[in-house]
Amino acid sequence: MMKRYIYFCITFFLIFILCAYFVTYGTWNFMAGESWSAAFDSLAINLKQFRVDVAEDRIGFEGFHINGKTYMHFGVFPAFIRMFLDMIWPGNFGMWPRVSSLIALTLASIFTFHAFFVALKNNENQNIRNKSFLPIILTLGLILGTPFFYLLTCARIYNEAVIWGASCCLVSLTFFYKIISGEKISKKLLAFYGVSITCTLLSRITFAIPLYALCFYLYYKIFKEKEEWFKKWVILSVSAGVGGFFQLFYNYMRFGSMFETYPNSMHYFEEVRKYGYFNIRRLYDGIVSVFIPTFDNFISGFPYINQGTHPYRFEFLYNEYKEPYLAITLSCLFFTFLICRFLYNVIKNRSSIKKSDIFNVYTLTILLLSSECLLICSCHFITERYLAEFVPLIFFLSLMFISRVKSMRSVKIFCVLIFASILITILGSISEIIFFVDNRIEAQWVEYWQGVKEVIDAKF
Repeated sequence: MMKRYIYFCITFFLIFILCAYFVTYGTWNFMAGESWSAAFDSLAINLKQFRVDVAEDRIGFEGFHINGKTYMHFGVFPAFIRMFLDMIWPGNFGMWPRVSSLIALTLASIFTFHAFFVALKNNENQNIRNKSFLPIILTLGLILGTPFFYLLTCARIYNEAVIWGASCCLVSLTFFYKIISGEKISKKLLAFYGVSITCTLLSRITFAIPLYALCFYLYYKIFKEKEEWFKKWVILSVSAGVGGFFQLFYNYMRFGSMFETYPNSMHYFEEVRKYGYFNIRRLYDGIVSVFIPTFDNFISGFPYINQGTHPYRFEFLYNEYKEPYLAITLSCLFFTFLICRFLYNVIKNRSSIKKSDIFNVYTLTILLLSSECLLICSCHFITERYLAEFVPLIFFLSLMFISRVKSMRSVKIFCVLIFASILITILGSISEIIFFVDNRIEAQWVEYWQGVKEVIDAKF
């Protein structure tokens, strides 16, 4: 047990130092404001008075106006974090985004490491099970080798809301994995799963959709088990339902309708007002952009990897303003490996799969998480932070891999791809800092990396 804690401390130290360096722009100043981040502080103050509006000057053009009041469309959960932080250390209005993001990072690191450790112990191969370094590498890969890392390069309001959604979703999937891998369903795990779903929903709705869908499988599994099934149903329903009821209340207080989350007619992008936030006609362009890298992603000088954009077949469905991104198959090479391996196992072992309940649960979960990814591919705006919607799928595929892999050769290939993904993701994030003009990032930070580029290019 002590060895496990030592491994986690090493892992978390490496992750925290690197992410803290980027999120503070190399200054190590954790108490500082970011673009529109004070909107969460404003909402936190108003929530104490049972109001859900925010001060107009705190949200700017990102807010929308109804009956003389200003509201925001971002998830409400970071505002609850502000309440907690203000109780501990009052008088820091608008100064919490970096701390909040690093708290989310801490939660994600703790639970993903624990999940990978449990999955490793579930592996039937003794040789694989003894490789205690695997949870370290997998955790490093998930946090630093996926779009999750990009969220920690800047704590502005756009990234903070997504990082809380991704972190809470990873926590939820950790509890779900422990439930399905255990012999009996624990009431405590069900309660934790429900609460973490609530936090996910209040952070970002798209992350929560597959998690609520998995509740129906748990209802079936609980009923099939029969032991205290009604009590377990109640525990899961109440703990997961709290978030749903609050979201309905939040919707009603903003729009006068419980089932409205953000009217397209109120959006400041014309293409959303005309064609909706999600549109199936965008699916082809979205899939191509997300999965297929281009030659423009590779450049001769530092940082060698360059974020870019794709042309669209239906440009009118998208906004003229574009943010750069890396195709997920390039920035996360081990994700490509996991997808190919999963499909190979499905095709090769299709006869035995029908008799394997646990594999069927894995497949169901992967399909539901994949539907979340397809939904994002139909979005009106493709950007690196939206690709964080793939992180839960990558996480669960990794759990499946580490719990079932039998070949050390596959493990070695997987580890090499993880380290390559970490390098590509970090270099891609640096390329955005250098090349993408964004006045929301401190100028000194941009100048620093431009100076690094000049030095490296001069030497090599």
